Amino acid sequence: MANTLLDQMLASAAKAAGGSWGTISGDLQSFAQNLLNDSKRIAADLATAKISQDEAKVQLEMLADYSDIVANYAEDAVKAAAQAAFNAAVDTLWLAISAV
Repeated sequence: MANTLLDQMLASAAKAAGGSWGTISGDLQSFAQNLLNDSKRIAADLATAKISQDEAKVQLEMLADYSDIVANYAEDAVKAAAQAAFNAAVDTLWLAISAV
């Protein structure tokens, strides 16, 4: 199940990222794997009473914050790729106009 969940997370990220996926995929795969591993560790620690429910809640909230940071990174990377594509299109247009 874990690999299926990770694969689904990465597939959704790839769809959202579009053409910039190749640039950010490695980072997001690492982030997603860390998130999955940390979640599993928290669940195991809670199940074996290594941590209390309150401690698990705090740790899961920290993971949620981490997820927000990852989401912001992905969004910023996609925006940067879109800006670069737009700039390239403008540069191409400018060259075409200048050649006339």
